[in-house]
Amino acid sequence: MNYFVLDDAGNPYGPADEALLRQWVQEGRIQPNTTIRDTTTGTAMLASAVPGLFVGGGPFGAPPASNPYSSPQPGGPVPGYAYHPRPLSGSNDVTVAWVMSIVGIVCAFCVCSLIGVGLGIGGVIFARRAAAAGDPRAQGPLMCSYASIGLGAVMLVVNILGFAAMRSGF
Repeated sequence: MNYFVLDDAGNPYGPADEALLRQWVQEGRIQPNTTIRDTTTGTAMLASAVPGLFVGGGPFGAPPASNPYSSPQPGGPVPGYAYHPRPLSGSNDVTVAWVMSIVGIVCAFCVCSLIGVGLGIGGVIFARRAAAAGDPRAQGPLMCSYASIGLGAVMLVVNILGFAAMRSGF
């Protein structure tokens, strides 16, 4: 089973299988009250709820670990980082969503406003896919993509009305 580890701000790290979770517990990165989320069901829970991860107050029956922020040992955890696991390895979905939405806004201002709408829809698809993967950076390109769609639709109507006025001799 795989899990995402959530930091205090709710940012996901992982995915991590149970072996990697045990390693992070040994390194002091995960405590019993650390929030984790199951990747298959999306259910959030405390790390202490994972069977066999914490036994007898510490990892695997060991006594509770000392403070990982006190005088670091050579090769040990680095203060300020030791508590959190590695960040979520991102895909290019957020970058693609940003590019599509910004180019869509630019296209919406010219005669090719329909292309702006199409690029905005593509940006929404990529931003939603990034958000579903747990990427917290997906909100910005999602809003920009919606702006591209809206602006493209308005400019499409303006262009159609402009062409109709030109044909009628206004």
